[in-house]
Amino acid sequence: MRLLKAVDILIFDIQRQLTPDLLNGIYKTDSDNPLRGHCYVATETIYWILRDKPNYKSYKPYVLTHKEWPTHLKPGETHWYLMSSNLDVIDATAQQFNVDIDDIPHWKGKPNGMMNHPIGGSKRSRILRSRLSI
Repeated sequence: MRLLKAVDILIFDIQRQLTPDLLNGIYKTDSDNPLRGHCYVATETIYWILRDKPNYKSYKPYVLTHKEWPTHLKPGETHWYLMSSNLDVIDATAQQFNVDIDDIPHWKGKPNGMMNHPIGGSKRSRILRSRLSI
């Protein structure tokens, strides 16, 4: 049995707190998977929690689109995650795709900033952070 890393525990805690009220746009009516549509808010929340920690300073937000991953994303859909400068990935909602995390083409994603950066994150991320046991 492998020991869970702090990030794995954080992801597990976040996944338990994802609820339909945190969904936006097309995902509000398309809830076939409990993780679907939560990638942005989960990624943003992890970003705000880890961004000042020495081991995670090189992690930046990335986004995949239908163009980069047409087999799993519909036109207009995106998938958000964090990736470090040496291509290590933190993807809190990867399980929604029912593939091994290594089969997600994270390296094809584009770096992208988090919205609402100056105010400490989006309202949804602030709500999610308030639910966590950290």
